[in-house]
Amino acid sequence: MLRAQLATLERLGMLSIGGDDQEPQTRIGPYVIQRTLGQGGMSRVYLALHEPSDELVALKVLHSPLMDDSRAHLRFEREVVAVSSLSHPCIVTVHESGVHDRQPWLAMEYVEGATLDQILVELRESEISLEELDGAHIRGIAQRESSRAPETKPHHGYVESICRIVLDIAAALQHAHHFGIVHRDVKPANIVVNLHGRAKLLDLGLASLEGSPSLTRTGDFAGTPYYVAPEQARAVHSADHRSDVFSLGVTLYEALTLKRPFEGRDAAEVFRNLQVCDPVPPGKHNPLLPRDLETICLRALEKAPSRRYGSMAELTTDLQRFLEFRPIVARPVSRTRRALRMARRRPTLTLFLAVLTLIVITAPVVLVMVNKAIRD
Repeated sequence: MLRAQLATLERLGMLSIGGDDQEPQTRIGPYVIQRTLGQGGMSRVYLALHEPSDELVALKVLHSPLMDDSRAHLRFEREVVAVSSLSHPCIVTVHESGVHDRQPWLAMEYVEGATLDQILVELRESEISLEELDGAHIRGIAQRESSRAPETKPHHGYVESICRIVLDIAAALQHAHHFGIVHRDVKPANIVVNLHGRAKLLDLGLASLEGSPSLTRTGDFAGTPYYVAPEQARAVHSADHRSDVFSLGVTLYEALTLKRPFEGRDAAEVFRNLQVCDPVPPGKHNPLLPRDLETICLRALEKAPSRRYGSMAELTTDLQRFLEFRPIVARPVSRTRRALRMARRRPTLTLFLAVLTLIVITAPVVLVMVNKAIRD
């Protein structure tokens, strides 16, 4: 029972369980393991050398052997199908897949650089203020693990660099959506930034394919709590491409402010805040953010899918217009609409505030009338 609960927490992204740090056998199929790149709840990723071609690849190996966890295996197979069916410069390329000692593996393009999650963690831990951040900081972290000499060509500012990273991922997701594939797990850990500051999308293990049955049972949750759309948090199977828009909006918000829009002490509190709380406008955390970029961010984070950008193409258009100093299409949310949203989500609190406001307004009038009556 305890093991099952720990596994559930790890899958939710709220717990990291330390596993065996030993490397696997030095060879898996035609690949020789070099080192571990990272691991998640379902699999571990290695840097491996393809001996016949001397090419480095990222080798993803499922933790559980065949038949030990049929759903994990089916999700792994679905990732192979999903990634193999896509061809886009901002999506990692799949070379081949197979099974070694009953453990499925997937050989993918190795992107030299760092995940956006690694970059944001390091920027948070640094003493650099948001005002001092520059695009060079992003590329510096991405280049640190490289054996190549750092590049010295001109770079963009921090905000523009983040916008271009998000544009790359939006283009990748738009391509996937065109083929009926919804990622469902867009987050900084699944975005890798290469040595030139360009981004590629990773990990389609939770992707849903149009026309394929769901691998999530009723009441199950798939994804990472901080980045899921409200409809995913409610375990609604009708989550669609607009759910990816929300998750990319969370990623944009976090990259621009180094803070997540929805926090909590545990998954339940994150889900509750996600459902009832509006995010603090990113400009409150980073006063240097232009108003248009704040509007783009908040439009992507609309709780109702119908109020978000209707597609990645719409989000891309507004980001490009922002970078070209042209007016964006999205409009800021009015105070009246914000008040109506709060009234719908928190009716008790709204009623209390309305009564309190009425008392504050009417009390002086009543006192004036009483004083006049006394004088008379």
